[in-house]
Amino acid sequence: SISGDLNLWKRKHRDLIKCLDLRLKTVVMQFYRGIRAQVNFATFFILNARMLELMSFKVDTEYYCRAFLAEQRKELQLEKRASRGARFHFQTDRLLRCYSMINNVRDLDLSDPFVCKR
Repeated sequence: SISGDLNLWKRKHRDLIKCLDLRLKTVVMQFYRGIRAQVNFATFFILNARMLELMSFKVDTEYYCRAFLAEQRKELQLEKRASRGARFHFQTDRLLRCYSMINNVRDLDLSDPFVCKR
């Protein structure tokens, strides 16, 4: 449980971070909605994993829009990341589920991915 702005992950593993560098290269967060617990969990790795190359956020199409992405980039403190070469990808689950069903360009969805349905 996380209350307020306190990051339980950071407090719990504070001593571990001082003596051990996190060497994760890829982190994937499925079903990302940007709730406080998810933001705190992801921020822990963003701020401490110095070898991080890629962090992917699989976002439901219901949340995926410009406003959501801008808010998440700020909340996740991407500018303070430990790994300067890290890339962050926000993807919808629609493409992941339907990729194998695309046989022709006419099969592609024409809906605007930047329309927020909140």
